[in-house]
Amino acid sequence: MIFNAFWPRATKSLRRLVTRILPAHGCRPIELPWGAESLRFESPADFAFALSARTNVSPSRLHELMQSSNAELEVEEREIVNLVRRIGEVVDGYDSLMQACGPAIARIGLGVFSKDFDWRSVFARLVDLPPDRDSFTRVALIKYLQYLKARRSAVQLVMATKAPRAAAPAHALATQIFSLSSAAYRFEPDEMRRLPQGEAVNVHLARGSALSLKLAMHAFSLAHNREWTLIAADGRSYTLHAGVNRVGRGLNNDVALDADFRNVSRQHLLAQPLEDDVIVLTDISAHGTYVPPTALAS
Repeated sequence: MIFNAFWPRATKSLRRLVTRILPAHGCRPIELPWGAESLRFESPADFAFALSARTNVSPSRLHELMQSSNAELEVEEREIVNLVRRIGEVVDGYDSLMQACGPAIARIGLGVFSKDFDWRSVFARLVDLPPDRDSFTRVALIKYLQYLKARRSAVQLVMATKAPRAAAPAHALATQIFSLSSAAYRFEPDEMRRLPQGEAVNVHLARGSALSLKLAMHAFSLAHNREWTLIAADGRSYTLHAGVNRVGRGLNNDVALDADFRNVSRQHLLAQPLEDDVIVLTDISAHGTYVPPTALAS
């Protein structure tokens, strides 16, 4: 009994000691197929940086979720929660007991990993790496957990758009469904810049004012008076209701834009007015949503 209680602490201490004395053994480079080419990663930090672009939800995945029923969305959310638990156990086993990541991933099965952003292909390569490269595999697992968090947030977001509008106040929905980035988006002054695809971003606009907005190549303005209103360059206006607004050319949107805005996607933008002069925008389009950088959260 004493040995069983002592062993996890001893192995954890040994791992820390080895990491400090022989850091190079945990940082031997790896080379992986990356799109049409092969890339060499010198350290787990380099690998983490490369994977960061794969942690959001793609517009095509958002479109797919929007076509799903509430029952299908509830099943997907449960599956995500279960997968997060299982992957978390693999990471904890590596961190605390030096358990190899590859065999643990093989037991979970490569089929649970999404094909979005080639995640499944990445793990198919990592699962065969020797144990001395497990620090790279751990990085990929952490980044995939971030992807799953964003995907669960997207599922909850779509479920909220399908729920009756009076089901919850706008501020309650915002705290539940949006996973806002803590990083500030910094742009050059007076430049219109594209919002990150699939990522919710705070835009500040004082009551009684308006800002320029572009949906693809089409110019609009976003006005904040008693209500939030999207106004086209020719004067046509579209009122945003409380909660999540789906904006696009599709007739089933909350804000159905006219068909002559040809470059606007059928499902282009999610817009959620909040308190304190803030609206949350999520670009889900092919051709982009553009705002002045001065309007973005700092």
